[in-house]
Amino acid sequence: MKTTWAEHLSCWAQRRDHGGAERAATAAGGVVAVARVEFVVRLRDGITEKMRVLHKARYHNIQHVKPLADYPGWMVLTTDTGVNDG
Repeated sequence: MKTTWAEHLSCWAQRRDHGGAERAATAAGGVVAVARVEFVVRLRDGITEKMRVLHKARYHNIQHVKPLADYPGWMVLTTDTGVNDG
């Protein structure tokens, strides 16, 4: 049985690029480019690190979800690009 992704919601976001790096692609070798990107969105229940963001046809794996203390009602999704499961 194959797991598929489904759209959770569509919303406005502010994108913040934070550079990139390379990491090992597999234990057998190879590297993959990874970019760190943050998305600031309105606070929403149910957003987790098991999800991803689709922005301009590129998938960003959510690594961390954090409400913004200085801006009530907003949260930041810290993501990275690179290898994912589809």
